[in-house]
Amino acid sequence: MSKQPQHIDPAADKQIKEMICEKLTAIHGWDTTGIHVEVLNGVATLAGIVSHKDEIHKAEEIAATVTGVATIKNMLEVKGSGIAEMLSELGSDIARVISGTDSGQKPDESTKKP
Repeated sequence: MSKQPQHIDPAADKQIKEMICEKLTAIHGWDTTGIHVEVLNGVATLAGIVSHKDEIHKAEEIAATVTGVATIKNMLEVKGSGIAEMLSELGSDIARVISGTDSGQKPDESTKKP
């Protein structure tokens, strides 16, 4: 069984995370709701979905400019390219079922003829 890394300076990591999010918004004008940022001991993890492949690299470049970032783990994916997209859709489906707005049919099923 492996031990979880010990959080050395939570306040510094929080500040680094805030600066990364702030720079992503200010420099690139992104709505960062699709990008999830976590920082542990100066290691910044970028995860989520972006619209274009070049945004993956741009996000990493921007994060690297933040003082205190030692390493970046870039786990961003392009929308429609894999499991992140499927998980996002699954989350939306679950939210619709919970809210009672799901009809139980997939969008293309309503137009199919038996």
